Amino acid sequence: MMSVKRNWDGSACSPSHRAKAWVCIDSGSGSLVLGVEATYSDDSRPRTAPGPTIDLDSYESVAFYLATQAQALECVLLLACVLLLACVLLLTYFIT
Repeated sequence: MMSVKRNWDGSACSPSHRAKAWVCIDSGSGSLVLGVEATYSDDSRPRTAPGPTIDLDSYESVAFYLATQAQALECVLLLACVLLLACVLLLTYFIT
């Protein structure tokens, strides 16, 4: 089990909005099971059919992102390359 103490933008959650989350594998089916205990804010439900929803974060929702170590490493390396390119462009701009 892990405690969620930060919002999506990195700011600290107030103690009343902290959450607990867990991930396990169901021994019977082998399914990945996600669980969340969080404060219910009584936000409205989307007025759309179940499925992809635009602006889902405007409603009562929980988001979970899953990536392999290789995918996470790929994202970090891509970000490092973008930052390096930005530094090169800035240096080129200021030197010329």
